[in-house]
Amino acid sequence: MALSFTSRCFAAEKTIEKEYKNGILSIHINQLRPDGVDEKKYEAYKILKPYLNNKLLKAAVIWREDELSYGVEVSISHSYISQKLKRRITTEKFIDKFQINFIEPDHTIIPNNLVEVSSEEVRQSKRLRENADVFRHHQDYEAALRTYLQALEHYPSDCVSLYRIAEIYQFYGQLDTSEAYCKKIEQINPNFANWTRNKLKSSN
Repeated sequence: MALSFTSRCFAAEKTIEKEYKNGILSIHINQLRPDGVDEKKYEAYKILKPYLNNKLLKAAVIWREDELSYGVEVSISHSYISQKLKRRITTEKFIDKFQINFIEPDHTIIPNNLVEVSSEEVRQSKRLRENADVFRHHQDYEAALRTYLQALEHYPSDCVSLYRIAEIYQFYGQLDTSEAYCKKIEQINPNFANWTRNKLKSSN
């Protein structure tokens, strides 16, 4: 599929939000996560280092664009923080102790089983959508669109892929096509369709 895209920035400007609650520090970053296990751990250490103290029960960095995106949490527990602050553990070993957990999109807003598909088809769709998210973060929108469409081939009622496609078409001025995908969402889940239209309207 040939598309004519402009150089307009699609992704929202990077934001960082710090949250501290019940001894847990979470730093949320609205951007693509680093590649590789070691890179994720090292980047999390660099971000968290200024905030480490003995009162922390846990410290974490969460890379995730929004509730519909795949994300990752890289965290470290109090016991290792304490050892690091008391210099009982080297920086290298401290970084190695970081734990990585992957975050899937919130299932409460992902509807529907209008089309009966196997669990393997759903897994394939999820894998493709996660790849599409990466393309989108890297502003490779043709690849992102192509991959979201591939995800729909495995799971046609995946409203998140439908929403991302509508989003891409809107940002590049193809409003009729964007609306066509919103209508597909509406046939599957009217509540999610309302959320989609409000989200697209607010991004104009």
